[in-house]
Amino acid sequence: MLAKPYGGVPVQISRRRCLKYLAAGAAAMTGMAALDAQAQNYRGLFNRASPVLPTNAHRVVSLEFLFTESLLALDVTPVGVADPRGYTQWVKYRADRLSPDSAVGTREQPNLEAIAALRPDLIIAYAYRHERLFDALARIAPTVVFNVQPAEGEGDALERMLAVFRSLGSMTGRADAAAQIVAQSEARIAEARASALRDGFRDAPIALLNANAGGGNFWAYDNKDMIGALIGHLGARNALGWLDERQSMVNLSLGDLARHPEWSLIVVDNGAAPAYQLPVWRALPAVRDGRVAFLPPSWGFGGPVSLDRITGLVGTAFASMAPAMRARAASGV
Repeated sequence: MLAKPYGGVPVQISRRRCLKYLAAGAAAMTGMAALDAQAQNYRGLFNRASPVLPTNAHRVVSLEFLFTESLLALDVTPVGVADPRGYTQWVKYRADRLSPDSAVGTREQPNLEAIAALRPDLIIAYAYRHERLFDALARIAPTVVFNVQPAEGEGDALERMLAVFRSLGSMTGRADAAAQIVAQSEARIAEARASALRDGFRDAPIALLNANAGGGNFWAYDNKDMIGALIGHLGARNALGWLDERQSMVNLSLGDLARHPEWSLIVVDNGAAPAYQLPVWRALPAVRDGRVAFLPPSWGFGGPVSLDRITGLVGTAFASMAPAMRARAASGV
């Protein structure tokens, strides 16, 4: 049986009007307010949201790994988590802080009764999975449904993630901590960018690939995924740019890669698959020239903690490619 709804009637708010409505109607309520000004200026941050949101929430339910990691980075342990076992397996960060009783179903199918039983004061949801559940969730507690993947013209996924993180800080009384963590992440990116620009990566097209089983074909990330967006923030250029708004990855074969000799390649794989011994792989210009690097398996869809790790890994990959990239830049190619 669901818990008694919080006060007020959930109101559907369009993406374009949501932040304006929050700012106009909520600031005067004790413990409830609109998001910080920096987030309010970020078009499309919300998909849907309750008309007022807390500013010091302690009993938070997270329905996506990104939000779980972000809350833990803010020293806010969520009382409810979608798929905590999956979080422990894939993300790992501070997973030991999650209670065995925190499970509220899967990310795809949250358990509404389990959520209500926890009596949360805030529910954080993901538009792609949970827009259809907004009304039911908002009857339990104040709810915000974030748009994690921006459309072209709304910033990239990295910028969106940091805006979401700052917003979570504002809703949990951790705005200062959020600002400090974001500043640290931005400083790491700036340092890695300076090195990349010195090493010839300016505007260089980089394809960031995740190898499928066997290494013969790859998922390539565009700017709607954080790990793909990072490439541009480091001074290079994501070779995939912006795909169709309905997708953020595309499957590429070795033949597809051969048709883009200008691409340099970063592959999330250990480089040991038999496909990397095939003549078609060895013949790729990036491979011949030393413009390819491998990353260990990494979670590229998380918050600032995941971002910091990925920034370090990509920075190391860039350093391994630097001699070839400097030579290429010097030749004017």
